Amino acid sequence: MGALNRGGPTAPDLSPPAPLQAHQLRTRIDAGEWVVDLRDRTAYAASHVHGSVGIALGNQFSTYVGWLMPWGTPLSLIGDSADQVADAQRMLVRIGVDELQGAATDLRRNGAPAGRHRRIRGTRSPSYPTTSSLRTRPRTAMRCSLM
Repeated sequence: MGALNRGGPTAPDLSPPAPLQAHQLRTRIDAGEWVVDLRDRTAYAASHVHGSVGIALGNQFSTYVGWLMPWGTPLSLIGDSADQVADAQRMLVRIGVDELQGAATDLRRNGAPAGRHRRIRGTRSPSYPTTSSLRTRPRTAMRCSLM
């Protein structure tokens, strides 16, 4: 990033990113690209694309993306509307993320299944251990000696 900062900014390209369908999001997630869902956390928790990262569009959006996403990783967005994606794009340009790979809006209409956790064909949810399957150890008191 140092070389980029010394070179100075270029004119940002704010043309709308390419529209993406559900199967294209799946391909991008499987390839290790970042897909960020811009909706608020309640909407994300209620229904989201498996493998996407929920970072709600707000005042700190670009700070979180810049902090969490490895520099240079391809990025696609999921939003409620084209306006929401455009707002996110303007915020991302300010931190040097100026090449969006694409964006999806209204996935329900574009073929993603509805439901609590949107699963796109060909994905598996991670299996988390249940409480009963975890090995438990008896609690032991810790002893400290002060010298």
